[in-house]
Amino acid sequence: MAKSKVAIFIDVENLTHWVKEDGAERLMADISSIGQVIVRRAYGVWSKPGIVNFQAPLNRLGFELVHSYHPVSGKNSADIQLTVDVMEHALRLQDVDWFVLATGDSDFSPLFRRLREMGKEVIGVGPRSPLSESVKSSCSRYIHTDLIRDNTRELEFDDAVELVESILKASSEPLSLTALKQGILNVDSAFSEKAMGFGSFSSFLKEIDTVELTLAEGSSTLWLAEWVLPTGKTRGGQDLEPASRECYQTLLRKKKWVMVPRELLELTYRKLGKMPPLDKQEMVEWLLMGVARAKPDVTAADIRKVVNTLYKTQLFSITNDAKTQSRLLSLKQDPGYLGKIDRALIQRLHTACEEEGVALEADALRGLLYRSYKAGELEELLRQVKKSLPASEALMA
Repeated sequence: MAKSKVAIFIDVENLTHWVKEDGAERLMADISSIGQVIVRRAYGVWSKPGIVNFQAPLNRLGFELVHSYHPVSGKNSADIQLTVDVMEHALRLQDVDWFVLATGDSDFSPLFRRLREMGKEVIGVGPRSPLSESVKSSCSRYIHTDLIRDNTRELEFDDAVELVESILKASSEPLSLTALKQGILNVDSAFSEKAMGFGSFSSFLKEIDTVELTLAEGSSTLWLAEWVLPTGKTRGGQDLEPASRECYQTLLRKKKWVMVPRELLELTYRKLGKMPPLDKQEMVEWLLMGVARAKPDVTAADIRKVVNTLYKTQLFSITNDAKTQSRLLSLKQDPGYLGKIDRALIQRLHTACEEEGVALEADALRGLLYRSYKAGELEELLRQVKKSLPASEALMA
């Protein structure tokens, strides 16, 4: 079978830090399994001090260096030059199957979509940002140039687990790992187990306690993935695993409760305090612009999870706007909001634990909560939740 042909285009000036940190070399290694790279082009004003030192390493990787002169200071003419060259190559070299476009913070969505219409596969490369969220939906795959921060790694993992579970639940039979990963990429083109710290796709799946891996009958190499009941209880009725933070996270996902980093939660809450009443979608867009200034890697999906968490905790006042026929949300200012979120989380977890026969223990739970609790406080809160009694204001403060 003939290998696929690949063309790579890099806007160096929009990705200087990534190129400096050997991003182009990592990209070449990442796409080596796709096919033969026959076009390699890198764009920039090569006389600029900021990128002049990149010429030698890029040349070593086989890139043709395309000089993009800027007639007006502050303008990046590489955007237009790159777009023209990509379309020219797509029309002239019709046997090129994959176009890899490392474009940074520019919106190349129309170019990506046109390439897809021409039957090409497109890999976008760029930093995490609100723009990348809109761009990646136009790509076959999207590769982030920045690593996942520690405080968002867990959020990314939860999102990926939820996606894996939904695909496996919808399948009437176990899926091969290749088919499962392709299904994930069809929904989230930026999925990468390596960015989450896993050496392989199978090692990522082994961390999900609702996924069971088995060898296909008669094969020693073909692994199949299947969804199993939460907390380690399989369809065969095996015993439940002991209570743990990971177990609780699985149960919370089952109750549609997604964990969000405390830093993002607090930042979003502060921004909400300055916001007029808006419907949920407008609120997400409004917040995205404000929060992204402090956290450039935040996405609309991240903001939506925070809003949903606050909504489920009943921290919004709701009014009906007869003029627009929409429900407008406004934040209830509450200094004890973190405690109320913890209580809402515990209530859902308590219900899930009772349904699955899992113990609700303070030591395993503590790391999931947003507040710090003194000795005995969390145990008292758990007793109150179990008895459905209101928690004292002291615990919520």
